[in-house]
Amino acid sequence: MISWSIIIVSVLVLVASEHPTTCPPGYRQLDDHCFLLMTETMTFFDATVACDVVDGKLVEIVSPEDQSRVENYLNTVKSSVSTNIWLGATDLQQEGTWRYLSHDNEDAISTWSHWAPSYPRVDRSSNCAAISLPNGWRWQSSSCSYHQQVLCEVTLRLDKVVG
Repeated sequence: MISWSIIIVSVLVLVASEHPTTCPPGYRQLDDHCFLLMTETMTFFDATVACDVVDGKLVEIVSPEDQSRVENYLNTVKSSVSTNIWLGATDLQQEGTWRYLSHDNEDAISTWSHWAPSYPRVDRSSNCAAISLPNGWRWQSSSCSYHQQVLCEVTLRLDKVVG
């Protein structure tokens, strides 16, 4: 029989591994998030794998505060931005219903979004979301097969010291 202490320690290790306390190498920290802009362009699907390889995920923006944080980061690396930047959202599962790739933000786009005027397009060829510099960092839908830049993100677990 497994003791409760082993189960509790296992759960704590799992939670800690989901949200590290420091940024992975190459990332830049802003608040409790870390960002890494890749200058190489790739398809949406390759971008999801590329972020996974560097211990992150495609950026997910679920609030005005997240949008502001991402814009602040992108403004510091603007000279490296040459194309649109993939956002971790798609409507591939159901046309017109935009969802984030990560399970914990599955329905977030239905509650807040930052689409550029006339976006998202409701058609079968524009199923992946991207952040657009020419549109003032607003979002647009585009073909998942386009080659665009990649913004990976890691959420940190910042423990507050109580004293």
